[in-house]
Amino acid sequence: MKRGWAICPAGHWDPATAADRVRIDASGVPPASTALRGEHGTEFLLDLGGPTTLGDGDGIILDDGSVIAIVGGVACNRNRHDHDHDH
Repeated sequence: MKRGWAICPAGHWDPATAADRVRIDASGVPPASTALRGEHGTEFLLDLGGPTTLGDGDGIILDDGSVIAIVGGVACNRNRHDHDHDH
């Protein structure tokens, strides 16, 4: 299974290049390590190694270099792994 290891903040990557999208809302904040499935079927383990903040337009960087777009912002009291990533 692919692994999402970092978050690329909105504005630091091109959402048009997203391999898939995952919808997250405030009532369904995923833990720092959980299996997720994108809207187009991409399955991956969200494994950020610690707390982070997920926001609308951010991207989850997978270990194969692809990026999954986050749809629907979440403000969860976590540390963010800012990562400049041009895709």
